[in-house]
Amino acid sequence: MLRIATLLVALVLPVPSMAQGSRGQPEPWCEAVERSSFVNAVCYDERARRLSMQLGARWYRYCGVPPATVQQLLAARSIGSYFQAQIRGRYEC
Repeated sequence: MLRIATLLVALVLPVPSMAQGSRGQPEPWCEAVERSSFVNAVCYDERARRLSMQLGARWYRYCGVPPATVQQLLAARSIGSYFQAQIRGRYEC
């Protein structure tokens, strides 16, 4: 059931891209995370610097997250370890 919910999030929400909105601002995006047993999905709104993450069955929101931190999160060898070390407790809303 959890995999179905994650898949639905990935299908309904936009995928990451460098596309610009009508006002030249980056568009918010979401990405399903297949290579992590801890993180199921990552969503980011660069304009608001708001990161949302699905950890298990629950969603969590983090505020003031720089775009470079999100890029490093997605590029990390272990997304869960990067999250624990660099995001959790630093960007709480």
